[in-house]
Amino acid sequence: MKSIIKTISVLTFSVLFVSIYSCSKDDIDTIEEEVIINTNPIENFFEALLITGELNIGEIPISNQGMFEIGLNFSPVVDGVIKNISVRIPDVNETLRVTVWKQSDGSIIRTEFVNINKANETLTFEIDAIPLLANEKYAITMTSDDFYRRISLQPFADLFPVRVNNIKILSSISSPSNEDDVFPTGRDIRGSIRGDLSFGFQKAMED
Repeated sequence: MKSIIKTISVLTFSVLFVSIYSCSKDDIDTIEEEVIINTNPIENFFEALLITGELNIGEIPISNQGMFEIGLNFSPVVDGVIKNISVRIPDVNETLRVTVWKQSDGSIIRTEFVNINKANETLTFEIDAIPLLANEKYAITMTSDDFYRRISLQPFADLFPVRVNNIKILSSISSPSNEDDVFPTGRDIRGSIRGDLSFGFQKAMED
């Protein structure tokens, strides 16, 4: 199955010019950048899908329908660090739990609790750097009963993996949470994906 994604422009603190190219199901869509400042994988991914019309419903707010671990499985293509976390949910939560996992053994690398004091706004939190290794598989999730759900014209599973700058998004995560620090294995299926959770990734400085 082919996913055709046209050229998009993303503005951050500095201007990032990015392009997503056509690919087959077995290929990885690539976003090229002229200036590497910060990679925010899910934000760039959603923007591209909205522009091309592959998201036919922008977002549906969901609240108080059970706790979920929601997020992404991903792999950096270069060594680097997570510098910040970005979250958007449709309600306030003073102690939203965000967890970074090592996928190979399901261990927790870092747990952060962030104060979401504004609903329906993307909030970014600076954190102590989390080192990541190239080609290792990781996950980032939030534990929440408040999130946004999006609908795609085709199953999201057919869109992955997708490369966003220096990050490969391998799949989305949506798994009922028992809050026991167990690695979430559930996946969004069909044409649905949940959550606005992402992170700022910075490539490691070369020696």
